[in-house]
Amino acid sequence: KETRAGISYDVYSLKSDLPPTTTDTGPATIAFTIHEPTNLLQGQSYPLVLHSHGYSGKRQQPRPTNGFLKTLLDNGYGVLSLDERGNGESGGQVRILDPDFEGKDWLKVLDWVDSKIPNDLSWIATRNGTVVMGATGGSYGGGFQFMIHRIDTKKRLDAIAPDITWPDLRYSLYSGEVFKIQWPTLLAGLGSRPPNRQDPIITEGLTTGLSTNSLPPNLTDLLYRNSPKASCDGDPRFAALTAI
Repeated sequence: KETRAGISYDVYSLKSDLPPTTTDTGPATIAFTIHEPTNLLQGQSYPLVLHSHGYSGKRQQPRPTNGFLKTLLDNGYGVLSLDERGNGESGGQVRILDPDFEGKDWLKVLDWVDSKIPNDLSWIATRNGTVVMGATGGSYGGGFQFMIHRIDTKKRLDAIAPDITWPDLRYSLYSGEVFKIQWPTLLAGLGSRPPNRQDPIITEGLTTGLSTNSLPPNLTDLLYRNSPKASCDGDPRFAALTAI
């Protein structure tokens, strides 16, 4: 059987739907890169691994030449690496993995993958009509995995491997009602450093916390809502989020 080398290519054409009332107006382009496995054997299919970056980072756009992602490619996995909203080449503004923003972006991407099988992405493995799919990444790149698991009603993730990822952002930033200095300073600064674009609500909330040692209620609720703990608690305010 014929074997060919895997290739890498970028996708920019997707647009994410947004709620009608937000400072982040209009559809946002979602940018990601597809890395095919290092070698593809004709007639063989391969699992897909989703990947994303740490806070204020960007996707793995050049084809990996070392590290864990290269190991995955060399061992028969494909990788989809994505720029989160407001980072890199994706549009919109950072919402710290808000299910209504970054969450909808990811669901659009998963729907796109589904739409390309079996023709354009014929190499991707499926089981009972569903893509065989996992996810990897650290910190912010781990948080997106929990988020997808919470909100994807089709339950398309077969395995997740989040690394150094938060269970509750309120604890990470405001533990014991004491506002931490290092992480909020990094989030406030790096989230707005070009080309990154952070929602002003988040930047202003973090700045207020640093200056007053308190978190505005709207930001406290946002941090809770964007954390796995909200689903684990079964909080009725977020009933639309599927419990883990």
